[in-house]
Amino acid sequence: MRSKTIAISAFVALAGVAVAQTPSETINVGDIFTSGADGFFTPGIGFVGVDTSGLDFSQNFVAWRLTSDWAAFSGDPFSSEASMGLGDPNTFLFAAPTPAASNGADDGLPVPGLTFAGGFNAGVAPALPSYDVVANSGVFGDADFTNTVLELFAASDLPSNTIAPGALSPNAPAMAIDLGVVAIEGDSFSVDTLASSFDSELAVYAADGTLVAQNDDEPGGELQSQVTIGNGVSVAPDGSLSLQTLGAGEYILAVSEFDSIFDTDFAIVDGLEDLEAFDVLVNVNGVLGQSSIERDLANGIDNGIAFFSFTIAPIPAPASVALLGLGGLAAARRRR
Repeated sequence: MRSKTIAISAFVALAGVAVAQTPSETINVGDIFTSGADGFFTPGIGFVGVDTSGLDFSQNFVAWRLTSDWAAFSGDPFSSEASMGLGDPNTFLFAAPTPAASNGADDGLPVPGLTFAGGFNAGVAPALPSYDVVANSGVFGDADFTNTVLELFAASDLPSNTIAPGALSPNAPAMAIDLGVVAIEGDSFSVDTLASSFDSELAVYAADGTLVAQNDDEPGGELQSQVTIGNGVSVAPDGSLSLQTLGAGEYILAVSEFDSIFDTDFAIVDGLEDLEAFDVLVNVNGVLGQSSIERDLANGIDNGIAFFSFTIAPIPAPASVALLGLGGLAAARRRR
């Protein structure tokens, strides 16, 4: 029996591959074979350049999905440890993280149709030719990723899935720095820690504890974190993708250090070590917030997570707009 620590991956292996969604573009990547796993620290990595010939670059791609037939090659890898992404083979720069729902297993047996998916934090039409498809077998052995197919989705390919904030969960943080109203429902905007100087992770929650989005390293490869909220990409356990918009209400942003684990209903295991302290600087659609995290157990200091709250305002009702217009007209008449 193997004993190990499995790091939370920034990539998604998804259950169920028979998903009735038509991508804008489909690329047959072929076979990827990993090498370099040493059974202890070094993962097995393989990559292949994306053949972009014939792609329609007028599309503004917002999401990707990779499907591959997985089989162990050497050592003792499990399909549950596998990951795939787009970008640099060392950093998987462009694989936006989503909650994992793996169709891999801890038995080392072949898995046809192992599927991974993620969103892009920005449109990538012109930049796509520089991408590689990257496979990672984990550290316990190398694997073959054969018959690999990359699908690229434009916003128009995906349905919309609105998240309502719901009632405040009893497990919500007792204190959070209030950033006020940052957007109107349906808006698309960025949440980031790019001004912070430590290796951060962030998560955005609806008030009822629904985990909306999370990120370790932002798509540019820096150690800070960034997600797109509203019209971001949501990945369901069956592998289907949708554009995620936020309903009006209050949301909670949680920030901690690398190696944090975020789960539903504000179940968070932070990554802050003892005797560490960092200033936390966040940007939510241009609204800036500042806090700090610190752990010094000998002196009774144990604050490993910084919480911020922000509000999405409702779209003004057409009737209200009409009433405002009538009111203005009446006032103009009275002035005559």
